Amino acid sequence: MEGSFGEPELDAPLPDPRPVRRRGRRILVLATAFLAAAILWGPLVNAITGGGRNSYEFMRVDPSSGDPVTWDHCSAIRYQVNPEGAPENWREVVEGAFNDIEANSDFVFLDAGETRNRVLSGAYTPGATRGEPVLIIWSSQGRMHSLQGDTIGLGGGAAIQVGGRMRLVTGSIALDREAHSRPHDPMSTRAQQLVLEHEIGHVLGLDHVDDDRQLMAPAFGGQKGLGPGDISGLEALHAVPCG
Repeated sequence: MEGSFGEPELDAPLPDPRPVRRRGRRILVLATAFLAAAILWGPLVNAITGGGRNSYEFMRVDPSSGDPVTWDHCSAIRYQVNPEGAPENWREVVEGAFNDIEANSDFVFLDAGETRNRVLSGAYTPGATRGEPVLIIWSSQGRMHSLQGDTIGLGGGAAIQVGGRMRLVTGSIALDREAHSRPHDPMSTRAQQLVLEHEIGHVLGLDHVDDDRQLMAPAFGGQKGLGPGDISGLEALHAVPCG
């Protein structure tokens, strides 16, 4: 099973998604800002890439600190799942993906349960240090324009100023239900897990890399798991001071 990664929208318009093509079907990267007018985007910058542990890129950096924009790792990152349209093995896929990312990044994730929400409300309380839990849904090409063609996943986060630093405070992931549930040419549980891990990488602040040995490459072409560059990028995100 091959595919591509790109950038999303969740059953509602998201600002300026940046689709990125990949071999075979695509997995869109949801690189979005969707909380409120207070959400700001920093410049997109690339880390040094050249293979191996240096193959990682950030979605954006905080111009005031020079650090990549990511979550405050002093607190667990909450997520919720809407299982409508999900494959029967969705619990195994979700649990396996978050466990693997947690083990390789030291970010901590908290399952906040199931939800009927299909879009984030965008509500945010001034002075708060986090927004809604990261939302995970399965959708279709008919309901979500960005899942048309060979795109099989979307993911990304939204940032605001918290304590003088840009922080990601919520995020969303959309997975293509037809690709994950079709009886012909089915995706294995492991492949579904890796697609989700790619999107979680975007939610944490990683961008695509021009290195198909990494899971954060713009297309899923049979990678076996996180590559050394992916892990270095996750470690760099976690190294941003918390609190």
